[in-house]
Amino acid sequence: MYIKNLQLKNFKRFSDLEIDLGGSILPKLVLLIGANGCGKSSIFDAFTWNYQLVKNSSIDQTGYFNKKNQAPECKIVFQDGSIFNRQSDNILEGKNLVLKFYGRASQKIVAQIPSVNFNQDTVTSDSDFSPKFILPDNRFINDLPAYTSALNQALQEPTFRGQSADTRKIYEEYVEPLNKSLRNIFASDIESQLQFVHFKDQISNQPAEFIFQKGDSEINYDLLSHGEKQVFVVLLNLLVRTKLPEYQDKIYYFDETDLHLNTALQYNLLQEIMAWIPADCQFWTASHSLGFIQFAQEYNQGAIIDFDSLNFDEKQHLWPLPKNSSNIFEIAVPKYSLELILKGKKIFFCEGKNDKYYNLLELEDVVFIGGDRRNKDSILFDTKDSDYFGIIDRDYLTDGEIITLKNEYKNIRVLDLYSIESYWYHPENLYEVDPNFNVLEYKKEILECKNQNLLKMEIDNSRHKYLFFKEKEEVLKKGTQDVQTALNSDDFEIFYPYFDIKKYLLEKPKFTIETLTKTQWFKTKIDKLLKN
Repeated sequence: MYIKNLQLKNFKRFSDLEIDLGGSILPKLVLLIGANGCGKSSIFDAFTWNYQLVKNSSIDQTGYFNKKNQAPECKIVFQDGSIFNRQSDNILEGKNLVLKFYGRASQKIVAQIPSVNFNQDTVTSDSDFSPKFILPDNRFINDLPAYTSALNQALQEPTFRGQSADTRKIYEEYVEPLNKSLRNIFASDIESQLQFVHFKDQISNQPAEFIFQKGDSEINYDLLSHGEKQVFVVLLNLLVRTKLPEYQDKIYYFDETDLHLNTALQYNLLQEIMAWIPADCQFWTASHSLGFIQFAQEYNQGAIIDFDSLNFDEKQHLWPLPKNSSNIFEIAVPKYSLELILKGKKIFFCEGKNDKYYNLLELEDVVFIGGDRRNKDSILFDTKDSDYFGIIDRDYLTDGEIITLKNEYKNIRVLDLYSIESYWYHPENLYEVDPNFNVLEYKKEILECKNQNLLKMEIDNSRHKYLFFKEKEEVLKKGTQDVQTALNSDDFEIFYPYFDIKKYLLEKPKFTIETLTKTQWFKTKIDKLLKN
């Protein structure tokens, strides 16, 4: 069972959120990324909210998920066309589909502020500070007896899987899969690997004990680190459930599974989880950690959804990001750590969100990194005396100024035309998209548009914003005159490099940006520029 489309309305912080995984081939792994507080966990809350209603949960959460007292809605479309639709407390369509979900809450526990007198001298017991709306995750409590019971039963039966019940076969069925995953996640060398070696069954009021070996030491489960415990909890959960018929054909969702784990372990854990998830199941998880992001980037059946910087009060329609989009990386790591996941690739910083389009070119061993706050000055700063490169718009820079700039900033590349839009809407690019396109009429239209807007072009003011020429007034003045002269010309090849087609050509040819980006003409121009 795979989700194709998910929509939430008036749910928690979102007024209208839609995630579209579209296409004929849906992802097996869906990773939600974004900074803390961006709304990732709302997706898992929605899955759980629906499941609680179907299971007649005793915890009353009426109104808890409402936004501004409006009834929350959840609509899910699956790959076979079946639909689950819930509005407030009413399931409008597909009630039984909710049973297709199986999830784990985040391991974090955030308590509600209690109603107590903070001025009193006495300290309230920790047990009184319990979260109101966080459901206790009892899966581990249920997994332990299920696992030990299966082990005991296998050992006591005269036959096991139709053969004599020798301990080796039972070990291979119940213990070795767990230990194999532990080796893959933590370490394969004897000194540092963590392995489950045996358990002591529950006696009277004494709980069962799980004993692990690390090097020469035997360690009780209680003495494992928090990260080690969490990994064991997840693996045991998968071992107990994923082989059962009732846990096939489901949507699995684990929120923030990577807490308390370092980068290498994050990657390894997600890799092991995906190895456990049945073939007909989809897995949803959330993270802002490098390891999970790196694995999802490399995983052929993975999709990454970026929740960062969303406006919760407006409709948001999200699709999977391109695997090499900069938004993927900057959620998890600062600039100086990018080489960890981009080893062997040239990193080009670019202005604004142009990285989305540059990356569509799929240039070999090149990744573009953009961002809302990335402009010429920040790119020059980031690339000077570093191994990073930058590509910036030409705007009103003259040919001579571009040469001067590149002499000082060796890793900078400057567009030959005013901006990326100047390439998209260049007559030659449009002609490649549509050989019937009337180039002569189009050039005439651009010329008329340029002449009509000459007086509106604030060339001098724009150029004075270039901090790299801030103290070179004579250079700025001469350059302004040169640009003005070029724009006064009616020769297309002379004025077009300085013409802001995005701003002044209001009625643009009706082609999608993706189509205009993927032409051979555009790719050749950018590829040549980067290599110069």
